[in-house]
Order: sequence, then C-alpha cells, then structure tokens
Amino acid sequence: MTHPPTGSQSASTRDYLARLPGIDYPGYFDVRRVAHSGLIYIGNRVMCVSHLLVGQDIGLEQIDEARWEAYFSFYRLDRIELPKHKGGYCRVRV
Repeated sequence: MTHPPTGSQSASTRDYLARLPGIDYPGYFDVRRVAHSGLIYIGNRVMCVSHLLVGQDIGLEQIDEARWEAYFSFYRLDRIELPKHKGGYCRVRV
C-alpha cells in the first residue's frame, strides 16, 4: 500500500465557510429559515424539510391554495400539498 509523502501535502489556502452566503429569492417567494429540528412552518401547518438544511433559507412558491414548490437556491426540492387541517404535517423530499 502506497501512502503519499507528508512533505508534499499542505493546508488549503481557501477559506471554509461555516454558513453558505445568502441566497436571493424572487420577491414573490415566501422565504423561510429551516429550524434546528429540520422543520419549517406555513401558517398552522408543519413541513419537515431536512436536518441537512438547518439554518438555511429556503424559498416557497405558492402554486395554488394548498400547493407550494420548495426551492433551495435555484434547485427545486419538491412540490408540497399542505394538509387540509390545521396542525397538519407534511414532508419535503430532499
């Protein structure tokens, strides 16, 4: 097994960002920050997004009364149908 010599490796000069730079969403998007639990709230309804996006802003585009599309930057995550009853729960497939 061959190992690279440690003398030829050096630390990266690039900065590591703990948080991604802010994302600008169109004005008609509803922007929500993902909570530490991986959830976002729309009215009285709960959506599970993902713990991978905790602290990040996602954009929500309303399609009609009960349907939304969730975006992270330019990437469409999922189309969501909100539950009819208040306190309902749905999941965004990431």
